[in-house]
Amino acid sequence: MIEFYLACIGITIIVTQSSIFEDARNAFSSIGDFFDELIHCPMCFGFWVGLILGFVYGKDVVMTGPISSILSWIVYTIANFLYSITIYFQNNSDIEED
Repeated sequence: MIEFYLACIGITIIVTQSSIFEDARNAFSSIGDFFDELIHCPMCFGFWVGLILGFVYGKDVVMTGPISSILSWIVYTIANFLYSITIYFQNNSDIEED
């Protein structure tokens, strides 16, 4: 089951955040506001990924969608936090060097 949720998280983060899918996100976003929110929100997209993959692999679809959504949001938030800390310390070290 861990592999299932790691796959859901990976798909969610890659589709919603990576530069590889930027053109697809922009095209999908142009359909409407609902789709714009769906394709940029790791929690929303994670829900649908978990639901669809749960159905495909015969898992409990009532639980896979919400769990995938929450886990995707947690991983995205932690990654974003770590990235923000990195930028903060890089900027501070650049200021100290000047």
